[in-house]
Amino acid sequence: MRNFVRFMMAGKDTFLYFGYGSNLLKERIQINSPTAQFKAIGNVQDYRLGFYGSWSRWGGGVATIDPTPGHTLWGVVWQIGMENLDALNKQEGVKDNDQGVYRPVELSVKTSTGETLTCRSYRIIDTSQPNLPSPQYMEVLLGGARQQGLPEEYIRELAEIQTNDYKGPVQIMEDLKKNSKS
Repeated sequence: MRNFVRFMMAGKDTFLYFGYGSNLLKERIQINSPTAQFKAIGNVQDYRLGFYGSWSRWGGGVATIDPTPGHTLWGVVWQIGMENLDALNKQEGVKDNDQGVYRPVELSVKTSTGETLTCRSYRIIDTSQPNLPSPQYMEVLLGGARQQGLPEEYIRELAEIQTNDYKGPVQIMEDLKKNSKS
């Protein structure tokens, strides 16, 4: 994360963020980061998607990156204005003392054009409690993967992820409906 801090201190007005979960969907990322602009599809080697915790706003586990040799994690590189960094940190449950839900990480992302970009992303701190995602969470994740044109094989893998069959309300789905109308 030191490079990111130097990047911020250099007076830049944007940063690159790698989204791999619900933040694949443009309408989702723009709820708290309205300056987010699509830059590229990309992947990170030796990581895979995992689901942990139980966030009530999603009705189940949420995505994180698990270091796993030989696997490829696909996602989207967003260019985001620095003015949205605090809101993104808050959305991801980041605390100054690393006691929050997610911790910022720096990843080398290879884009579909062959460029390698250094991006900010987030990883769940406590991965001791695997938990299935809700159908609503997977609807957003899959919708984003399709919207951004991630590889079909990867989308098929995502579609096979088992959910917890949660049928209760998920407030963020209402927020997404409002955001997609504006």
